[in-house]
Amino acid sequence: MKYHILIFILLNSFLIISCSNNDVEDDLNITNKENIYSYKLYYMQYPYEASPTDLTRSASIIRNNESSIIERNGGIYDANLDPAVGFTYRFSEDIYDEITYIGDNIILEKQSNNPQLIIPTFKRTLFLNQNQQIIQKIIETSEPSVIDTLNYEYDLSGKLSSIKTNLKESFFYFNNNDNLDSIVSNKYNDQMELIEKTLEKFADYDNAVNPIKTLSIFEELFTRSLSVNNYSFYLFEKTTITQNSQSFFSTYREWNLIYDNNGNVLFNEL
Repeated sequence: MKYHILIFILLNSFLIISCSNNDVEDDLNITNKENIYSYKLYYMQYPYEASPTDLTRSASIIRNNESSIIERNGGIYDANLDPAVGFTYRFSEDIYDEITYIGDNIILEKQSNNPQLIIPTFKRTLFLNQNQQIIQKIIETSEPSVIDTLNYEYDLSGKLSSIKTNLKESFFYFNNNDNLDSIVSNKYNDQMELIEKTLEKFADYDNAVNPIKTLSIFEELFTRSLSVNNYSFYLFEKTTITQNSQSFFSTYREWNLIYDNNGNVLFNEL
């Protein structure tokens, strides 16, 4: 992977899913290894400031026998106890996301199996429409204490067209192959003055089936999950706007994807 950094970026991870809305009270009976999907952190897109120190580590997603996602094992946390120093994000197998289903809602909560590893609250509540698409996402965090609401809109073909919060709006564009082409975002201050514009481009798609298309309830899988195929190039551009000036920054990533003998992409191998 070539990872060229011209500026630190913070990517707001939005998501769309297509998973079933089944009860999971009796879904801990995992009997088939096909219900477990593993992936390397290396291939996914964490916000730059939250990128873990070891991208060779793996996380795994578990489904029950009815194919509902019930858990994701492995996660990142800020290991730096002094905020003044900055962020040091590390991966731990002791961290997991627990997923529960209540009616048309899906709740994800980050947990720790290690009593010595205390992690802040990170709870996401997803509200679905009759097509099992997210129409709203509420994020609750404890450090800092914030509740944020994201609203989702779709075009007539069912593709995600925009996600909006009070101070940010993002617009999603797809190419003729139903692969994500770009995301254009505008961020505003409290006076609704434009203070930031970003462009994200996705390119160099293969022809292989996307194996994580239905796994996008997890933030780092979001952008990959939106497409039919798999991209290997990502470009990020940001323009910061003040009263007197503008500044421009850019970064990009490239991946060499690995495939099996049948042409299936292997996100669990390096």
